[in-house]
Amino acid sequence: MAQKRSFGLPLAVFLLASLATAGAQTQATPNTASGLFAGAQVSRLAGDRRSSGVVAIAGVRPQSILVGTDEGAAPASETLNRMLLLLAPSAAQQQALTTELANLQNPASPSYHQWLTPQAFADAYSNSAADVAEVVAWLESEGFQVAPLPSGRGWIEFSGTVAQTEQAFHVEIDAVATAGGPRPALTGNISVPSALSPVIAGLVSLDGALSMPALTAPQSVPISVTALAAETSPGGAPALTPQLFGQLLDLNALTSSGVKGAGQSIAIASRSNVNSADVAAFRAAFGLPASPLTVILNGANPGLTDGQAEATLAASWAGATAPEAQIVLVPAATTGATDGVDLSLTAIVDQKLATAVVIGYSTCEAGMSGAHQSFYSALFQQAAAEGIAVITAAGDSGASACQAAGSMAPVSTGYGVNALASTPWNTSVGVASFGTAGPGAGDKALTAWSPLNPSDPAYAGGGGNSTLFAVPGWQPVPSQLAAGINGTGIHNRMLPDLVLPAAIDTEGNPGLAYCLSATPPSSTCMLVRSGGSAAAASIFAGIAALVNEEHDAQGNLAPGLYALSGQSGAFNDVQQGGAQLK
Repeated sequence: MAQKRSFGLPLAVFLLASLATAGAQTQATPNTASGLFAGAQVSRLAGDRRSSGVVAIAGVRPQSILVGTDEGAAPASETLNRMLLLLAPSAAQQQALTTELANLQNPASPSYHQWLTPQAFADAYSNSAADVAEVVAWLESEGFQVAPLPSGRGWIEFSGTVAQTEQAFHVEIDAVATAGGPRPALTGNISVPSALSPVIAGLVSLDGALSMPALTAPQSVPISVTALAAETSPGGAPALTPQLFGQLLDLNALTSSGVKGAGQSIAIASRSNVNSADVAAFRAAFGLPASPLTVILNGANPGLTDGQAEATLAASWAGATAPEAQIVLVPAATTGATDGVDLSLTAIVDQKLATAVVIGYSTCEAGMSGAHQSFYSALFQQAAAEGIAVITAAGDSGASACQAAGSMAPVSTGYGVNALASTPWNTSVGVASFGTAGPGAGDKALTAWSPLNPSDPAYAGGGGNSTLFAVPGWQPVPSQLAAGINGTGIHNRMLPDLVLPAAIDTEGNPGLAYCLSATPPSSTCMLVRSGGSAAAASIFAGIAALVNEEHDAQGNLAPGLYALSGQSGAFNDVQQGGAQLK
């Protein structure tokens, strides 16, 4: 399974000089004006929900259940905390938003870089407060506890029991096996009162999907922190440090000139907390300025979970690339109903906590429901309207995102891409490899990432064609793909948008160094190394912060990156290798 298309290593200095057009030199101010779309606040509900009957809402089951066997009915008394009900704007609102998102990136438009506040977004492109209140009233009448509404009014968070959910939505809930244990999942489509159906898109939660960190398992580093920090050549080091990686990306000269991400913020979506001392120890060990990690909990503290390594590396390396940027970790606990990554993202976008967000998780499009897929689409569109650059990991399962990354089992899930990375409103970042030559060969030697040694875990650079989104107008179709998918002439969104050399293997790719300790945390650096697209995405989020420092917030970076791709010196094409897992 060859990687269809990817960009190579970006020259950060070129990006800073060229990504923003001359119009971006004017500092944009938040657009707080309401009424951007004249019909935004017109009520669309009519009739009494209590006597209107019910109507089915499709798209609440995955195309294929990848979570394992059905273990029977979920206990009726089981609590389902923090479920998400996605609301649907009108067709006219969606069309107006699509137009506005294009205008926000068009220097000739009066809307260029006039980013919206979450409240202005709601007033223009979400359902009226009165209509949302009707849905809230229905949920409360069914016995659910409803959380305070988000400013953008794009979804409703609520909690209740399995029995309440089955009764309210006219559906059965079973327990299904997942890698993390049994999870409640819907057995069919939900039904809602007909009078409310125009504003309900579906239930995001309870499809059994749970994203996984796009990061290889931490490995030990065979030398001390002091010895690693003293390494001066990427080619001979057992792990890459910020200084060594900076040589590969031309970042060291850039930060020496004073471009360090000052005044910028990078949010990290996570379902795990971290030991903040690990991030502080990393910065101290590798000569980065002291800067306390900001942790903003969305709900209960999840503690240290399976996402600890990903969150720690992301906080360390986003800050290494943009050493003066504020790094904001937003942990949210996974519940029986909802992935903590999704809950983290709701806070980041709806509270506009940063101008860039990194998402280092992966799950395939076919493994989640239509409503869950639509949630990412809606959320990332709101982020783009607010001027937030959404940076996502492309995944580490080659062209088979439904396959567990690192699994040595034969691929049986077919082609697929990461659903968190396939929308047109995010920038998807994948992984390149130096092959057997190692980092000393420089970026001209980059190849696609795939296992070089049969004994290595089966990680490979994620990529391919989305099954959900057509190719956006800003993404050119390579000549070798002109015939379209299976010769149909149809072209869909292609992943990744670019790659960075964040591979790790036993044949010359050392991975990235960071500090990771268990509980209780250590005050010194417990040195480990990892690789993967979460690492690449974290580094690129730092680059986004550098761009934002020079040119103000850019919002969705992907259109600008593709506009640069034809210019000499912007990127190196990676044309060697493949992404076959085994």
